[in-house]
Amino acid sequence: MNALALLTKAGVSYTKSEGFWVRIDCPRCEGSQNNTVGFNYITNAFVCHRCGWKGKSRDLFRTLGVKDRASELEYVEEKPTSLVQDF
Repeated sequence: MNALALLTKAGVSYTKSEGFWVRIDCPRCEGSQNNTVGFNYITNAFVCHRCGWKGKSRDLFRTLGVKDRASELEYVEEKPTSLVQDF
């Protein structure tokens, strides 16, 4: 399951932003937290532009109360670069 489908399944509303970003409300901010979190649904990274909280989607989903579904997320694995050099 991809990140946007997981947000939808969890009932979290989001607003499409530029590129591969969506905006959601920050669960950690006090006061006005409307759409302050930028979430990249390709890299699964997020940052709140108000309080500075940042991390990976598992942290965000746990804080949103969907920790039982965080394991359903498909992560893009980074391929290691070769350590062998040609001489």
